[in-house]
Amino acid sequence: MGSLAHIRILTGPVESGKTSFLREALARSPGAASPAADGYLSLRVPGPGRTEGYDLFALGDASIRPFLRRKGGADWPKVGPYSLVPETLALAGRIIRESRAGRLLVVDEIGPLEMTGSGVWPALSEVLGDGGREILLVVRDVLLKTCLGKLAGHALTVHGPADGPALRAFLAGTDIAVEIRFFATFKSLFWSGERTMRFPAGAAVLDLLRALGDTLERRGELFDGEALRPHIVVLVNGTSLPAATGLETPLAEGDAVSIFPLLGGG
Repeated sequence: MGSLAHIRILTGPVESGKTSFLREALARSPGAASPAADGYLSLRVPGPGRTEGYDLFALGDASIRPFLRRKGGADWPKVGPYSLVPETLALAGRIIRESRAGRLLVVDEIGPLEMTGSGVWPALSEVLGDGGREILLVVRDVLLKTCLGKLAGHALTVHGPADGPALRAFLAGTDIAVEIRFFATFKSLFWSGERTMRFPAGAAVLDLLRALGDTLERRGELFDGEALRPHIVVLVNGTSLPAATGLETPLAEGDAVSIFPLLGGG
């Protein structure tokens, strides 16, 4: 995994405010403390009773160009009811390819064309192998499973509609990185032996466990209602949780959290 970029995915239904959230959060990120961003956002173009298309908003120079429209040339790439403006699609590819190491790359959004290997996917695939990169992709919820399959092997952090605070903390430069190690049956439950996740500063072990319960199956394995199941063992940096703080034990940058079922074997 060390040779692959770390991928964040912001997901949710169509027109659920993903782009508006990013535009506001990036604009209000406080200077040098926040990750400088390259890439682009896709801004909705409203029309009478419907969406007429989307414009590309380049984060580098704040320029805006027509990106998708309901009416287009016969040879323009199609996606749903829209046609992609070829010149702007080429620009989106250049923005991705020319994005700089050490800066967050934002791509809004990865859609049906990219799932087939076209659209901006060829450009994106050129930077996915850079292990020094942080890349933020906007993906509709109906395409999330397919997108995760295409990104197999990458360290992934998925932000859903209710996960705005964690993503905002990252964009503001105030989050922390925590390494999570899974053992026994939890390796298959969580798809790997370890992963790195980021949380707002001040997050506790309980916040981490709740974030891991992102499916009914996973939450059911970890929690009985709101209580952690008694056979679940959690260690922070190889040590049991302090009795005084328990699951409210705060996390710090670089902590290693080990999680396993007590009777799960080695």
